[in-house]
Amino acid sequence: MNTKIDLHRYREQIDELIAGLAENPPAPGGVLLYGSSTMANWRGDGMCYRQLAPLPVSNTGFGGSTAEEALYYYQQLVVPVRPSVIAYYEGANDLNNGYEPEEILSMTHRLFEWCRQDFPGVKFIIVPVKLSPGLNVDFKKGKLCNQMFADYAAEYADTSIIDVAGFLYDEDGNDRLEIYVEDKLHHNEKGYLELAAILKAEIDTVYKG
Repeated sequence: MNTKIDLHRYREQIDELIAGLAENPPAPGGVLLYGSSTMANWRGDGMCYRQLAPLPVSNTGFGGSTAEEALYYYQQLVVPVRPSVIAYYEGANDLNNGYEPEEILSMTHRLFEWCRQDFPGVKFIIVPVKLSPGLNVDFKKGKLCNQMFADYAAEYADTSIIDVAGFLYDEDGNDRLEIYVEDKLHHNEKGYLELAAILKAEIDTVYKG
């Protein structure tokens, strides 16, 4: 597989995250939010920490990252957290940058395998690719990626995937625009609050605290 993006394009943000982990190292065994802007933006005004309280949450999501970047920065952004649960969101930017679903799953699997070796007993919660109205990708590939994620979660006992359909769409199957900011891609506080409720319910089933 050929790298399709500059792996150092978010270097400034990553350096800030690394510095933050060094200054305030989290206690081992907590919950890590890891992935792209869905995770990174959730840090705004400490929103994810408030909405997921009292869970011990760390968040090292960055930029519009891809699974390849998440893998590339594993040593700097995952290992120092020493998590027992990882909530993971990648895939949307990958598709937008020319990665195929098979490549996304392959890099995700490699990342999870590293975690399994370094943190025995770790649990993974996959947030599927959110096929939001502002997302400029081939939705067929997005659906295939999500099916591959679901199949992976069914195969590995330490991995689960949350259902976001009821969060993204109303009962008629229409996009719920009220959960987005103006770009119809990223979430507002209402959207994050609803996502937090879904994610927290799943974390509660696997987090041993």
